[in-house]
Amino acid sequence: RAASGAATATLTAFQSRIEDYQFEKSAGGTDYVIVNADKAQARGLELELTTFLGRNFMASANYGYNDAQFEDHLGYQVDANAITRTPTDFSGNTLPYAPRHTLSLATQYFEADGTFARLEWRSIGETFFDEANALREPAYSLLNASAGRTFGEFQVQLFARNLLDREYHSLIMPLGGPLVGAAPGTPRIIGIQVGRSF
Repeated sequence: RAASGAATATLTAFQSRIEDYQFEKSAGGTDYVIVNADKAQARGLELELTTFLGRNFMASANYGYNDAQFEDHLGYQVDANAITRTPTDFSGNTLPYAPRHTLSLATQYFEADGTFARLEWRSIGETFFDEANALREPAYSLLNASAGRTFGEFQVQLFARNLLDREYHSLIMPLGGPLVGAAPGTPRIIGIQVGRSF
């Protein structure tokens, strides 16, 4: 923390080992089954920085590092016809849906009368969607923005999510044979939100 109290920094480290780790695995097409891995582990850190750039401006940065892997996992791979299963050792592979790096940078403006504006940039690192680490989404970034005003217990804001309309996939899955299906991520959304605090 800065001597003036205008800046803070928080560093958190973690490590965990999980036995009988459960996750979803494609069984061919759109069917999924729950699979157990004997052992998995996750270790990493989270760094949060916040500072005031002036009386009405605040900036923040959040970085996360997550090394999540199968520590002991003997599973199987299914052939193109979803019939033959080949025993496979996936130990050392990255866990599905666990990007190693995440980063967000944000700046916020606010007034005493309740007026505010916020701009946020988020980066999500390479993400795998299967235990073999064959289905992957490269790192991508999203830009979000909002502006509004608070009136007592009510708040009205104009927001934009994925402002630059970045194309990415939130899910990638095998459909059998050489076919692979993918669910697109949330496209650009611009709207008005009204909320009330109780």
